Amino acid sequence: MKAKYFSYSLAILLTAVAGCTKESSDLQTDPKQKITISAECVTKTYGLETIKFNKTDHLSVFDSEGVNNDFALPSDAPTPGNAPASFEGEITSGSQPQYVVYPYEAASSISGDVITVTVPDHYAAKNANSVLRGMNISVGEVVENEGVYSAHLMNICGIVGVEIGSYEIGLKNVKLS
Repeated sequence: MKAKYFSYSLAILLTAVAGCTKESSDLQTDPKQKITISAECVTKTYGLETIKFNKTDHLSVFDSEGVNNDFALPSDAPTPGNAPASFEGEITSGSQPQYVVYPYEAASSISGDVITVTVPDHYAAKNANSVLRGMNISVGEVVENEGVYSAHLMNICGIVGVEIGSYEIGLKNVKLS
C-alpha cells in the first residue's frame, strides 16, 4: 500500500516539475523589437556636405538599455544610397533608441553620456581627396515623432592626411598625437 501512495506522490511531483519547466521555457529572456531609423549625416570635411550611404554601411544604435545594436540598409536600398537613408534593425524590447554612431563597430559602447568608439590607427587613401567608407566617425541623437525615428548625424572625427612630397628626405613615418 505504501508503494502505491509513493507512486502517486512521485507522479504528482513529476507533473508539477514538468509544468514549471514548461512555463519557464516559454519565457523569452531577450526579446527584440524591429524598428527603422531614417539617418542623415552631414560632414564638414569638404564643406557642409551630406553623405550618401552605401549598401555596406551599418550604424551602431544605442538603446535606452545601453545595448549597441547593428542597423543596416535593407537589401533593396538604392546604390549609392539616398540621404536620408532608412536603416533597419532590432533594439531591446521595451527600450527606446537613443544615439546613433556611424560606422557600426561591435566594440563601441556607452556609459552614461559617454560613447566610446575606436579610431583606426592605419588609413590608406585610394587617391587624393578620398575618404574611405567608415572613416568619418559621426554621432547623432535619435528623435521620435509619432512613432517615426530619425537621427541627424554630425561628423565628430575626420582622418588627417599628411603629404610628404616628392623630394627625398628619408622620412618613413609620421605620428600625430
